Amino acid sequence: MNLFNQIQAGLNAVPEEKLQHLLQRWQEYGGLTGSTGTELALSSQQRQYLASLGPVRIGFMDDYAPFSFTDGGRVRGLSVDIMNRLVDLTGLQAIPVSGQWDELIPMLKNGDIDVMANMSHRPERESFAHFTSPYHIIPNVIFTRDESLNYQNLEDLKHYRVGLGAGIYYEETLRQLLSNGTLLSFHSQQPMFQALASGDVDVVIGALHSGNYWIRQLGISGTRIAGELQLPGFSGEDLRFGVRPALAPLADILNQALTSITPTEQQVIETRWLGASNQPSLNTAELVHWTDTESLWLEQRNREIRICADPDWMPLEGVRDGKHTGLAADVLELFSQRGNLRFRLVPTSNWQEAIAAAKDRRCDMFPMAMRTPERSVYLDFTSPYLEVPNVVIGRIEAPFIQRLNELEGGRVGIVEGYAFAELLRKRNPSLQLVTVESEQEGLRKLQNRELIGYVTTLATALLVYWNRKLGRLNRELAEANTALSRLSVTDNLTGLGNRTYFDREFSNSFQWCLRHQTGFAVAMVDADHFKKINDNWGHEAGDRCLESLANTMREHFRRNTDRLARFGGEEFVIFASYQDADDIKARLNRFREEVATRRCDTCKDKGIDLIVSIGLALGFPTPEHTSAEYLRLADQALYTAKRNGRNRLEVIPAGQTSGPDEAEHPKA
Repeated sequence: MNLFNQIQAGLNAVPEEKLQHLLQRWQEYGGLTGSTGTELALSSQQRQYLASLGPVRIGFMDDYAPFSFTDGGRVRGLSVDIMNRLVDLTGLQAIPVSGQWDELIPMLKNGDIDVMANMSHRPERESFAHFTSPYHIIPNVIFTRDESLNYQNLEDLKHYRVGLGAGIYYEETLRQLLSNGTLLSFHSQQPMFQALASGDVDVVIGALHSGNYWIRQLGISGTRIAGELQLPGFSGEDLRFGVRPALAPLADILNQALTSITPTEQQVIETRWLGASNQPSLNTAELVHWTDTESLWLEQRNREIRICADPDWMPLEGVRDGKHTGLAADVLELFSQRGNLRFRLVPTSNWQEAIAAAKDRRCDMFPMAMRTPERSVYLDFTSPYLEVPNVVIGRIEAPFIQRLNELEGGRVGIVEGYAFAELLRKRNPSLQLVTVESEQEGLRKLQNRELIGYVTTLATALLVYWNRKLGRLNRELAEANTALSRLSVTDNLTGLGNRTYFDREFSNSFQWCLRHQTGFAVAMVDADHFKKINDNWGHEAGDRCLESLANTMREHFRRNTDRLARFGGEEFVIFASYQDADDIKARLNRFREEVATRRCDTCKDKGIDLIVSIGLALGFPTPEHTSAEYLRLADQALYTAKRNGRNRLEVIPAGQTSGPDEAEHPKA
């Protein structure tokens, strides 16, 4: 309590002027102000007007992330935060209404909502909306997965299938300019970008940040920005609030409130939503503006730059499935987006070939190369954009390497053509350097004790370490999962498939036979008089007899198409494909005969006779048949075998539905 009193006394001692200063300072970061009235100088008429309005319904698109979207039943996004700040400044009572664009615009026209967020100003919209000044301007860009698209203007899109949002402000202009192209309009963003992912459209034209959001959410790989949509009179997508004409004074009040949002607060809100994208936030100002000479040079080369890369230098760079990947590839992606460039990989099998290609002028640049005196003869270098330490890897049992001179006299590996090899030869001539073609070869030689050390980058060394560690863990996990999966479908006593295994495989085997027009055989096997064995000699003796029965079954049915399962208790099922019905019958009879003559040790010691009855259903499946029908017929045949004296095989062809009375089942 004493602490509380001290804190309260401290608060009371803070001057009112200081408190107001703190409120004013930190409300810029999204906090609510303690005195809204002092934030925005509204006239008495404006305040009366706001008081008379009551709640105002504001429309937000529910799929226009990150500007407005529905999450957990709530409307969120940049535009929502801007409106919340306007509510804070004006005292306006706002009710959010979410929906699709083509739902909300008619509602605005009909007066069902009062304000529409995320509206761009167009002259034709002035008939049903009064616009505020823009609260955010975003470029509209060309999203595509087509690496060959070199976008300069709309003429380049005439032979592509183009997706765009239905009712977007530039739709009609595009339809006029792309009269020979195929334009597909979408009522929401998600299906539009799904169409890009599936290849149903070749190009999507959309707002940069919204497109980046859906590319991330849907995991669309290989998407790039081919360029920015620039049309006469269209400077980008200007996000404004549109107010229905009957509430024109409200538009002026909102406009006044927008000007009261400080640059700091605007930046905080934008960072909160636009900074979350995994794609670079590309503003118009960030696009590279080439000089006339540079543009001419690029146009002469079709804006294409040939690159050579090290195919085996991950995570810095590599080549996977013919595509450049790694950190360097991500850097080039930024170049491509901001400079409207295309990079074409010149295939090489190793770094030495890449060096040779550069010397022969078959490629224009390396995305990642270290400056050396030798390379400076045929290459010009930019300023560095990354510094990576070089390390020496040794075997785990070898002493720790503190200095390079400790390696003198031993073989030290390094990739041929690496810049560090050139430097090592000059600075440490006593080292016995052994060049290899690739990182993998160098690490393999180190593992095989052909080298005492291997020189590489720290990033590569860490990647190798973690890949091996994760590889070992993944192998252990895979083995454990395999064992667990095997146990989940295996009968503990006999080692045959259990009922779960039967349920999974039986229908699959039937369908396979149906597709391949081969015979399907189902045999029900039951140990005769097994209850007497358990009653007279105990369950342990009975278990040993079942184990012996299962082992004999495995010996006779070991083909790839044979499936064995313990159906329950002393009952088993064998199902398989066949071409020769006589063969499957002969195999079942040989199995039955051996069971009757070969007893397990427990059976021999106690003089137990173990015999089985078998019911077989077989035939060539047709679409009119079911796997359950075959099982039922096999069960009927088993009844017949037991009634006819046991220790025998009875057969019912598929399609024969008649059989003995099922009311009695003499399995004892």
